[in-house]
Amino acid sequence: MVFGQQEADTTLTTDNIPLIELNTENRLLGLIKLSPEIDKYKDAVKKGKDTYKAMKDLDLKKTKEKRSEYKGFKVKKSFIRVQRGKKNTVEKFHYLTETKLPPSHVQNKYFYLKEKRKIQATEKNALADAYMLHGHYEKEVNGEIVEEGYYYLGVKDGKWERFDKDFVLQEKLKYEKGFLKESQISYHDDKKTRIKEVIPIHNGVRNGDYYRFYPSTRLAEKGRYAEGVKVGKWFEYYDREKLSRKAEIMHRKNPFDENFQSYTLKAWDEKGKPTVNNSKK
Repeated sequence: MVFGQQEADTTLTTDNIPLIELNTENRLLGLIKLSPEIDKYKDAVKKGKDTYKAMKDLDLKKTKEKRSEYKGFKVKKSFIRVQRGKKNTVEKFHYLTETKLPPSHVQNKYFYLKEKRKIQATEKNALADAYMLHGHYEKEVNGEIVEEGYYYLGVKDGKWERFDKDFVLQEKLKYEKGFLKESQISYHDDKKTRIKEVIPIHNGVRNGDYYRFYPSTRLAEKGRYAEGVKVGKWFEYYDREKLSRKAEIMHRKNPFDENFQSYTLKAWDEKGKPTVNNSKK
């Protein structure tokens, strides 16, 4: 006995029963079984399970509904698989089942040709027996994602990424209903209903597809910029109902080739008669 400390009372009485907790879980179950409120407990547990199941079913339903819609339009999911030798390519995408008009002035629209099992880009607003892409798109090669993005009424929208065979990011672009998000867009009218010019901007530099339109909204000129300069073949058109070529201008293929001199590759008069042909140059 140590002086200065009060000795613990170890006397056993009928009101002082030692509690030995060898298994807490079994002890609690024992208490529950002995409880006079066991029926109420069971009801509470059952109601809790029913509530949990109902909430889970509701969340699952919402998830399914969310997957079947994109930006207010109902979509269907499909895929295309192409096997060529050891290369297995799979395209997963969503498409509209109802006819909708794509955003105006955008040239490249994407459709799913169900019978031919392929995706096709076109300047037309609709294709026979084809469905407009809308929603998430993903392309895989041998199980690795090489391209991913979203479509909105047939045109590229939101973030688009492209990867090489080692899954290294090669390109990351942001679109807004068909045009690069940073693009400089001018209009013929104050209400901004008739686009005059679309200058593609990416990371502060001219990069991507360029478009110029007549006040009639018909296409006047299109081409491509790379690193701030015109590259490849550019096209000019007459202001007519049916797209009518006016000229084809050849620019440098390499944006850093400063020695290349742009020239007119081909040209036509208003009657469609060739006036210039430098295709052999």
